[in-house]
Amino acid sequence: MVWLASGEFIKYLYMPKVEIKSLKPKSKMTVLAWLKDEGEIFVRLEPILYVKTDVGVVEVKAPQTGVLQKKLVDEGAAITVGQPLAIFTEPGERVRFYGG
Repeated sequence: MVWLASGEFIKYLYMPKVEIKSLKPKSKMTVLAWLKDEGEIFVRLEPILYVKTDVGVVEVKAPQTGVLQKKLVDEGAAITVGQPLAIFTEPGERVRFYGG
């Protein structure tokens, strides 16, 4: 569970739609490697993780500048398009996590 200050909302890093014509819409993908650790800052369009697909390895880039607060999937985990991969905040925002 996540505690947020009044007026804040949870920001998720989602697995984006992969624009590869030969990739099936419901294809399973696997997280190969995270390039950032929890607590690290990333900038917009910076690679954050690599994902293995049916047709090769895809780089997932940051949608905006932020801080990686919590990874929701581990390396080796199967994922799908649209699945939340991590929780992030904007620099300076504070989020407290507790529990699983």
